[in-house]
Amino acid sequence: MVKSIQVILSLLFFFFTLTPLKGYPPSFTIGGYAEEVLYSMEGEPITSIPNITGRGILSWRSPLAGKGFFAVDTMAEVNKYLSKEYPVQDRESLSSILAFPVGESRMILEAGLESSISGQDSAGLFLHPQWKAGFKINRGKRKLNPFFFYTGSYLYQKEGWEDVLFQGGEGGFEFRPSIKNGYGLTFYGGWEYRPEYPLYGEGGSITGDNRRDIVFNLAGEADGLSGYFTDWNIKIGGGLRSSNANRYIEELSFLDERSECRVFLNQEGELTWSPHRMVMVQLNLLFGEQFYLAREALDAEKNRTGENLRIFTTRAGFRMDWTPDDTIFLVLQGSGTFNMANDPAKTGLSLSLGGGVELSF
Repeated sequence: MVKSIQVILSLLFFFFTLTPLKGYPPSFTIGGYAEEVLYSMEGEPITSIPNITGRGILSWRSPLAGKGFFAVDTMAEVNKYLSKEYPVQDRESLSSILAFPVGESRMILEAGLESSISGQDSAGLFLHPQWKAGFKINRGKRKLNPFFFYTGSYLYQKEGWEDVLFQGGEGGFEFRPSIKNGYGLTFYGGWEYRPEYPLYGEGGSITGDNRRDIVFNLAGEADGLSGYFTDWNIKIGGGLRSSNANRYIEELSFLDERSECRVFLNQEGELTWSPHRMVMVQLNLLFGEQFYLAREALDAEKNRTGENLRIFTTRAGFRMDWTPDDTIFLVLQGSGTFNMANDPAKTGLSLSLGGGVELSF
């Protein structure tokens, strides 16, 4: 397993060095933030804890011959909840895209990596390389422009049994009738293999088989410009996860088959308002629903209810920043997530409010 990760990382490094380092000057942003976090899980009392975060972002872009380009974005973050229970946590990401013309169209190669050395939320070290390759076909303005991609990823986690190999594809079209409005439709499909996820037989015995999932998703998207100061984006989607995963509830001596099969729906919206070059406001909102096809919900005493599990998620966030000179940015930000379900173990909420300072070069 570790050798496979090393091969993937070597391929990513080779991909990042395909293009000579020239082009536009890189942009660099560093920031420091403090926030207060409130959270509650499974109906427990609300807990409050302060958190401090440091973050750095580096972006670079280079034009290539024709209409091609090469771009790299990197981010590194360290945060600490101010409690002895929580260690320092880190998070890193790196993404790159190489696009080069094929006639009037483009071939696109993407590679990226998400990682954490210390782990996030007690999950331990993880590496998540991702890759993507495909075409965007340009048929001209005010026409449907199709695209199709092969996608893949591998999630390696040192702790637990949640390693995931994903192979799939996506296809769809983009349509932009004017500079002010655009529309898109995307179909995603893929296969997941979890080599360390056990399946159970009667009595809780481990069968030796592993979890395999098939996922389908269809999403429509619209974006636009309202006046000169407001950008908006709306995305609505839904899909199906079919899985051979099951779970064994030892306290009930109950084998819950097809426990991860479900239908899911998502509705997302984002609004950006910048009435002045010194001020920017961003708002985002998400609604998500998950309807399990076979998994039973449990009550507060962990007894079977006879109902299929249903989970409803609402997430909202905002960010406001002000700058006197496009170098120093004062930031105010907050977010909230609410989970409602017919199983108390799947309910919870988290709220955060804080601010910080960013320097952009």
